[in-house]
Amino acid sequence: MEKQKQDNNKIILFSTFRFTLRYLKEKLKAAGLRVEQVDGGVKDSMRQDYRARFELPKEDPDAIDILLFTEVGCAPSFLYIS
Repeated sequence: MEKQKQDNNKIILFSTFRFTLRYLKEKLKAAGLRVEQVDGGVKDSMRQDYRARFELPKEDPDAIDILLFTEVGCAPSFLYIS
């Protein structure tokens, strides 16, 4: 929660296990954080949307602050976030 108070509040978290990420996503959302999960089942169009929303400033109501990735869901192009 302290990270969310900083100017650069963005977090990327990786796990091998999709179910672990799903559990974390539920807990983080319940805590009021803006989080999405990228795994092998997420279509490219959604990945592009998540990336665009992750790049938004934290003041934007559509912004994503935390992205959860599996190794399978982690396309190399997604990692080159400016």
